[in-house]
Amino acid sequence: MSTGRPTSALLSDLRKEILTGSIPIGDLIPSVRQLSVKYKLATKTVHRTLIALEKDGLLNAEPRKGYRVVATSKDPRKGCPVAFILESTDFSKSAPLHYTLRNEMEKYLATKSFSILTIFTGNKSIEEIVEQIQLSRAWGVLLDTVNIELLHRIKAMGIPAVMIDAWVEDAPFDIILQDNYQGGHQAGQYLIKQGYSQIAWVGPIGASAISRERYGGAVSALVAGHKPLASELTFECHQNQPEAAVRQLFALPKRPEAILCLWSEIAVMVAKIAKELKLKVGIDFDMVGWTTSDKKEEYAQAFEGKKTPATIVWSPEMMAQTAITRLAEKWTNSKIAPMRLLIDASLQKSQIEKHK
Repeated sequence: MSTGRPTSALLSDLRKEILTGSIPIGDLIPSVRQLSVKYKLATKTVHRTLIALEKDGLLNAEPRKGYRVVATSKDPRKGCPVAFILESTDFSKSAPLHYTLRNEMEKYLATKSFSILTIFTGNKSIEEIVEQIQLSRAWGVLLDTVNIELLHRIKAMGIPAVMIDAWVEDAPFDIILQDNYQGGHQAGQYLIKQGYSQIAWVGPIGASAISRERYGGAVSALVAGHKPLASELTFECHQNQPEAAVRQLFALPKRPEAILCLWSEIAVMVAKIAKELKLKVGIDFDMVGWTTSDKKEEYAQAFEGKKTPATIVWSPEMMAQTAITRLAEKWTNSKIAPMRLLIDASLQKSQIEKHK
């Protein structure tokens, strides 16, 4: 009589060997007798295990031959998840957008009775990530990573994949982004229309494709308005470590008339340090910030009376839904060409009465 432990070991081992390709598609697995001896199980128990794997679409019984590995059915209708690959070790407080996107994707998938599996890359090798995708039988992958080696490994797997809130120039997938260039352009254009000449930039520039686009859009608007960005008014910094750059800006002998701070963390830091220095937005200087639609109330708390300056706003909910919709299209038709889809990033006017 068999115990549950060797039975589960047989099921787990065979499933892993099939999904990782250790037993290639088209090959016969070891015979019932061989498995019975190896796992010390009754042949009836082995048969039941193989029938379970057959129902999962992993094996096909062939009379007088045995069980053959077949192409795995990675079907969302059979409980297979979407894998969300996140370049992090967890949902850290320094990156709340990842948590928001994951929740929005989970909510949208739930309306279709689908599920999501989050895989953090920070503490895993590429082989471990690939194996986890295979073992979960994910029917599609959402990628918030710019690790080009990982991207190409997932491409080689032949699984539908879409990049979300991440982009690198050599990426071989569909890409879903907030419209960084247009958002940056609207921000610069707004300040030009307000009549400002001395406009500063605080934030990342060359750190990523996203920062280059955002900066490029802002600079394009300033050049079009004949007010190019001066090097002495350009303060490059990481969006999560802006304090030193913001203090340096406010220490200038001649303070700029307006500031482009196109990351919410930077806009909040500008508001904080301005308050310390007893400076007021709309009186002592103007600015354009950047935030998401779900964080507008939280963002507003950084400003006096919760009256926000002009701000570029975009929707993570729309990004999540667009990514899932596009992934489903790729699952239905793997031959459709990759696309770059942009989520609207629109300027919302200042709530502050300005005194220039």
